[in-house]
Amino acid sequence: MERKFDVVESTVSPSFEGIAAIAHVDKSPVESLDATYFDTPGQDLARNKITLRRRTGGHDAGWHLKLPSGPEARTEVRAPLDASEPDTVPGELRDVVVAELGQRRPVRAVEDLGLAFGADPGDGYERALPDDGQHHVPQLARHGVGL
Repeated sequence: MERKFDVVESTVSPSFEGIAAIAHVDKSPVESLDATYFDTPGQDLARNKITLRRRTGGHDAGWHLKLPSGPEARTEVRAPLDASEPDTVPGELRDVVVAELGQRRPVRAVEDLGLAFGADPGDGYERALPDDGQHHVPQLARHGVGL
């Protein structure tokens, strides 16, 4: 489980010396990161506690998809960056988003991420369909550029 905390710049790091469960403490070098977060215009990912970002810089540059996997847990799926298509969500991550949103939301059109949603009139269940050329969906929505 990952938890992040924000402190003021003047905060002094505590000493962990003498705590048996901690073998050593290292200071990590400062990394310059740039992340672009992606979502639908209706913020369907955020509403479902899903985070999709493209990060450059640092030791883990690439696409990061974080999904809820329990009350206080998240699963992360990663894909490498593609310099030729920097704003195109990798197909393997898009497939996961389609599956996740298809299970969690009412039927309506999603106009981003290259996804389309529709209903099967035969059984009444919703179906999430990738944009396969038969469904037209506009370009990606980019929110929080440079966050």
